[in-house]
Amino acid sequence: MTQTPFHIYLYGPGGGPLTSRFEDVSERLSKVDRLHMELDGSFVWVGPNWQLDGMLYDHNDRIRYVDLKGHCALTQWQFLMQWIADPVASGSAASLTVWVLCEQRLHDLQTFEEMCWPES
Repeated sequence: MTQTPFHIYLYGPGGGPLTSRFEDVSERLSKVDRLHMELDGSFVWVGPNWQLDGMLYDHNDRIRYVDLKGHCALTQWQFLMQWIADPVASGSAASLTVWVLCEQRLHDLQTFEEMCWPES
């Protein structure tokens, strides 16, 4: 399966902050196997043939955006989105906005996933 490398900024609905709280996401990520989470919001999640590096940026207890880069299968990506998105907010992961740095363009989450994992 092809793994397209990417570097993105992940935002909430309409390019605004995520509905997730920094402490909640940090706590969820710190429980993930093979994911190392730092107190400053940086993390790395590594598998046999993939790696994701990220940084959570927050203000007033909300995540403003997440800087993410790496390459992985769609399965790992979707798990990460579930852990970052607010599980209480209905459709939270689906409403995420993705800024693709190499293109300098915004996409909704579904469009970004279709670009990176077209065979899925």
